[in-house]
Amino acid sequence: MPAAEFSLCSLLFQKLYINDYNIEADNAKLRGLVGPVSRINKFNPGTIDAIGMQSHLAVGGSADLEKALLIASDTVKEVAVTEVDIVNAIVTDYVGVVKACVAVTKCAGVTIWGISDRDRRATLLLWDSAYKPRPAYHAIINAL
Repeated sequence: MPAAEFSLCSLLFQKLYINDYNIEADNAKLRGLVGPVSRINKFNPGTIDAIGMQSHLAVGGSADLEKALLIASDTVKEVAVTEVDIVNAIVTDYVGVVKACVAVTKCAGVTIWGISDRDRRATLLLWDSAYKPRPAYHAIINAL
C-alpha cells in the first residue's frame, strides 16, 4: 500500500483529544472549554473527538469527577481521565476516579500519571518505590 493511501486509511482510526487540567469538576474552566468545543463540532462535525481531563488531584478531589465527565460527554464522542495522581491519596480516592469513569458510558478509560513513587515525588501512586502494589491498586481491581 502506498504511503499516501496508508495515511488516509489511518485517519479512520485517529481521535483528536483536547486535554486540559482543572476541569475535573463543574467549574468555569470546564464550561469555558465545552462551549467552544461544542461550537467547533457543530460547524465541523467530528473535528474534536474527545476531551481528556488531566487529573492531578488532592484527597477527595474525585467527588465531582462523574458530573464533569457527563458535562464533557455531551459535547464529544469520548471522554477520558488522564494523568491521574492524587497527593496523599487514600484508597477511596483512586476507586472514586475509576467508578466515575465506569459510570459514564462515553468514558474511554483512566490513565495514571506514573508507575511508582520512584518516578514521582510527594505523590502516592499505585505502586511503592519497590514496585509493590499498594492497597489502592487492589481496590481498583476489585471495583472493576
